[in-house]
Amino acid sequence: QQTLQKLDYYEAQLDFSPVWIDLNHAININEGEMIKADKNPWVDRETFALKEIREKMKTYNKLVRDKIPQVIEAAGKKFDIKIADKEQHYKLLEDKLKEEVNEFLTDKNLEELADVMEVLVGLSNVMGYSEEDLFKKREEKKVERGGFDKGIILENVYE
Repeated sequence: QQTLQKLDYYEAQLDFSPVWIDLNHAININEGEMIKADKNPWVDRETFALKEIREKMKTYNKLVRDKIPQVIEAAGKKFDIKIADKEQHYKLLEDKLKEEVNEFLTDKNLEELADVMEVLVGLSNVMGYSEEDLFKKREEKKVERGGFDKGIILENVYE
């Protein structure tokens, strides 16, 4: 929850205005200020503190399962989240699908396969289809064209 910032006297005198910026961007700005001859003496200390925070903070910027914030909170940790809009949600699900497929290809276990399926259901929902719609379409295609159970390899087709 954000509240109005109460500036110190010297901050108000220097016409400071608080803004939210990326941690790495703040460090880069400060490092640019550190090379100036007339730099503010607080810049070195602030830059050091920002770098320490960055070292102790894990940044993910990726889609996570809906209950992960509660899991993190139960572990006594603080975190930042935001909710994706529909377009961003779709793109993040595509990225998550690639991530989960790669994890499955590496680990080859049922848990990773279930993660792939959960992402597919999420993509279906974002596209306006229900989980039932997805599985119904899967079944229709299986009835019409079969599944992949027999391991059939198509080598050639002759006209």
